[in-house]
Amino acid sequence: MKISVAVYAIFWPILINTIYGVAMTEPMRLDAARSMHWRWWRRQVFVTLPSATPSILTGIRISVGIALVVIISTELLGARYGVGTILVQYTAGRPTRCRLRRGPRPRRRGRCGVLAHDAGRAPPGPVGLRCLTR
Repeated sequence: MKISVAVYAIFWPILINTIYGVAMTEPMRLDAARSMHWRWWRRQVFVTLPSATPSILTGIRISVGIALVVIISTELLGARYGVGTILVQYTAGRPTRCRLRRGPRPRRRGRCGVLAHDAGRAPPGPVGLRCLTR
């Protein structure tokens, strides 16, 4: 559900910016391609698409922010897992089943604990949030 809502929300900025980019293609470039007897698909690929690329990328950049807001807000309204669900649980004061994953534990040597040269280094392995709510 939340992915379909996000796709619907990001479709429109990309479409509007693509239409704008195609409409702003310089007519002189299209006339030059026509004078070289290029077919329609070749004109689109080699003239229109490069002219519209900055507008298309602008639409994608705007849509990324919209998608983030829409996905988190749909998770706040009624999802079983995700960032919005974690936020709701924290504000309600309930403990979550998510924890920060730091990678494997360092080896210990005797009573002294970790080796001295390992003390200043970051823990090995991937670091990230691992959710167990699924």
